[in-house]
Amino acid sequence: RKNALICCGVSLGAFLVTLILVFCLKKGNILDENCPDHNPSLSSWNPGHQPDKAVVVKRGHLFRLESSATFLSLTIQSGGLLVFADNPDGSNNITIRTHHILIEDGG
Repeated sequence: RKNALICCGVSLGAFLVTLILVFCLKKGNILDENCPDHNPSLSSWNPGHQPDKAVVVKRGHLFRLESSATFLSLTIQSGGLLVFADNPDGSNNITIRTHHILIEDGG
């Protein structure tokens, strides 16, 4: 009888783990190592529309741009990183509006 309870408990646990995996790993949430926007070291960035602001992404700043933005200019310095978090199916198109983008050595 004790073995039957253990077997039922293990089966129930396996079923619950399977349910959790199915609901957590929806199509949109599956990480693809080929997509740079899935890098866990990136910080979410939603700067908004600031047409008079000169924006600088400095060394050590690792940003995932999650929405469209407007700047006067955008400079990505050496050691800085800006990745667009758009979707291949076109459901999240991201646009940067700016006069110019300067990518410095290694940016």
